[in-house]
Amino acid sequence: MSSFINDFTLYFNFRKRLFTLAFVFLLFLTTVDNVLAQTSPIKVSADGHFLEYKGRKVLLIGDSVTQGWMELGSNFNQTDYLNTLSAKGINAVLLWAYIGVVNQVQDARIGYDAPEIWPWKKSGSLFDLSQFNQPYFDRLKSFISTAEAKGIIVIITVHDGWTKERFSGHPFNQVLGGPLSVRDDYVNLGISTNKLRQEAFAQKLISELGAYSNVMFEMFNEGDWYNQTLRNQHEQNFLQYFNSRNNLPLLTNSDHISLDSPRSDTKVDIVSYHDNWTTATTALTLFNSYAAEFARTPVKPFFSSETVGAYDGDLGDHDALMRVIWGTALGGAGIVIQNDASFGFDPNARISAQKSNLLKMLDIEGYATKFFNQSSIDLTNMKPQGALSSTGIVLARSGEEYVIYSQSGTSFTVDLSASSSSFTARFYNPRSGLFEPSFNVAGGSATRSFTKPTSSDWVLHLVKSGSTTPTPTPSATKTPTPTPTIISIQGDANGDGLVNIADYVIWLTNYNKNLSGASNGDFNNNGKVDGIDFVIWLKNYTG
Repeated sequence: MSSFINDFTLYFNFRKRLFTLAFVFLLFLTTVDNVLAQTSPIKVSADGHFLEYKGRKVLLIGDSVTQGWMELGSNFNQTDYLNTLSAKGINAVLLWAYIGVVNQVQDARIGYDAPEIWPWKKSGSLFDLSQFNQPYFDRLKSFISTAEAKGIIVIITVHDGWTKERFSGHPFNQVLGGPLSVRDDYVNLGISTNKLRQEAFAQKLISELGAYSNVMFEMFNEGDWYNQTLRNQHEQNFLQYFNSRNNLPLLTNSDHISLDSPRSDTKVDIVSYHDNWTTATTALTLFNSYAAEFARTPVKPFFSSETVGAYDGDLGDHDALMRVIWGTALGGAGIVIQNDASFGFDPNARISAQKSNLLKMLDIEGYATKFFNQSSIDLTNMKPQGALSSTGIVLARSGEEYVIYSQSGTSFTVDLSASSSSFTARFYNPRSGLFEPSFNVAGGSATRSFTKPTSSDWVLHLVKSGSTTPTPTPSATKTPTPTPTIISIQGDANGDGLVNIADYVIWLTNYNKNLSGASNGDFNNNGKVDGIDFVIWLKNYTG
């Protein structure tokens, strides 16, 4: 009998161990999928309307420093800039690869002779376009790497350095060592040296930046002053060039090309527009524009890559740009604000005197970004449906979730007839980034009325009861990283002397975050919770 009991015990322990190993293996497969989702490049979502990054749909809302990064060179404090964007919740930034440099002292933004950094080597006033300036690419990679760690997408506009007004300081100008005698020839790829140098630059960008997960390329900034046949040929050439050599998303600035068909062009991932605005511009104007694009087929994501004119630090522009942002976003499109005031991250720049207003503008960008990306808004199957509210500005999944913008008045109505269920409702202040207390409202009515907290701009978020309750938007203030707890067993995050599922949950919760110490799942203490830490947990798993 004792022999039987021993055999049974061995068999039982074997089965238990086998079950545990099988469970851990399945957990490993799940984790691999999660890690791949967390590290795969930004891409167009399966429905074709939005973008997807780190395993979830995102709406990109952020800042454009245009040529400021390049023209101010090492004096532009890119670390401070990216830290500020991250602290405010901003998830996108656009910069131009380069620009022709002319009289920086007279430039109202700069006001001095700044140390611009060029992609090509330069001796005196002459460029050598056959030789790249590696410090430029190293600095650009540092910018992108830092942004990637903070979850910020970087859009790089590749062409054309603004030949329209800056050809006298443009690297492709023959007087400065380039191949062109007139500005209009920048898009003329029949000039063999011109094509050779531009394609070499494109290849250099691809080879240096292709490994990052957070990069997108916009082919060209405007260019409607060129011969449109040549301009379109140039766009097509570089869409094909980038598309065949990298898998990062490509944007085409379609409203400045008269002969293109971006919706049917398989080389185009995202269509970008430039939007004019004034202090009288309403959110409804932008919403109607992008809602119409959202509804057309073939489906493509849209992105506002430049707000014209640029923000220059005027406090009086904040409300209008806030409405531009929210109207665009609720129309289903991403947006960056052309922000000349961001040149102020160079303390020597003249516009740095507007730094306080700049930070308030970045707050407005961040409040919108955090609402859509950090407040449990589910973009799945959401679409612009202005007819559902008297405000005319609604992004909704009818019967499930609604986001409504009201620019004026004290009340408005929402059509909730798609569901008789009750809804959890919260007002959000786009000027402060704060939610009002939540309240319940019954569905089933086509004209459910809502009274706003005040008569100014407000956002209303409605979620059907029983759905995941949105969590409040976190404060922009960073929580200091706690001192790591010293734990003797590698993989034991909670300090209970075991390496088990509880520790895995801690690792998974903090995955891809810049946190230190085993108590956060950083088992090798390299300051980041990553896949290496999972391997350590798995190796030491005790069950």
